[in-house]
Parts: sequence; C-alpha cells; structure tokens
Amino acid sequence: MMKILNLAVLTLALGVLACGGEDESGSGENACDYIVGNNYSSVEDLECGVGKSPCPWQLFFNSDMRYEYRHSDQVSYGDYSCKGLSIQRVTPSGGLSEAGTYEVETATVTWGEVAYQ
Repeated sequence: MMKILNLAVLTLALGVLACGGEDESGSGENACDYIVGNNYSSVEDLECGVGKSPCPWQLFFNSDMRYEYRHSDQVSYGDYSCKGLSIQRVTPSGGLSEAGTYEVETATVTWGEVAYQ
C-alpha cells in the first residue's frame, strides 16, 4: 500500500514539474494557458539592424513548447516552460532561466525588458 502511495505522489510531482506549476500568488493561473500558439509584436518599434528603420520585434510561442524570438536583425530559438505567470527558457543543460512574464489583464508578454502584445 505504501509503495502505491509513494508512486502516486511521485507521479503527481513529475506532472507538476512538466506543466510548470501554479502562480506563486496562488491564483492557479499559468502563462502557457495564454501564450501557447500565439504570436506577439513589441508594443514599440525597436532597432532592426544598422541603417534600417525601427520595426516591431516578434515573439512566437509554438505548441511544441519552442519559441522563436525575432529581435533586431537576429533570430533566436529555444524551448520554453511556464511556472505560474513566469515564462522560462530551458537552458542547454536542461535547467530553467526566467525570460519573461505574462500579464493577464493586458494580455502582455514582457520578455527581457520589452513589452509585447
């Protein structure tokens, strides 16, 4: 009986880690519920390469938990995860580093210090 209970607790813990977990405020909201499958543009036009006019930067969150970040004249790719309303990049070693947040009321992603809608 105890082995079954321990297995159930372990299974639940692994499930929470894979899904990211709740917002620390206890609201139960998760950024991935809002961002998966969506594309965002920077609220302001930003630098887009030497000698080019400012343009919106782009941020795409694919349903396969990969992101594409088009900033300046560069494109970055990677895996992401969510914990509460925090959006985390998955590092090459498999760790997590906070990359941004999601604001429910304004439907705004802040990635680094740039706001996207």
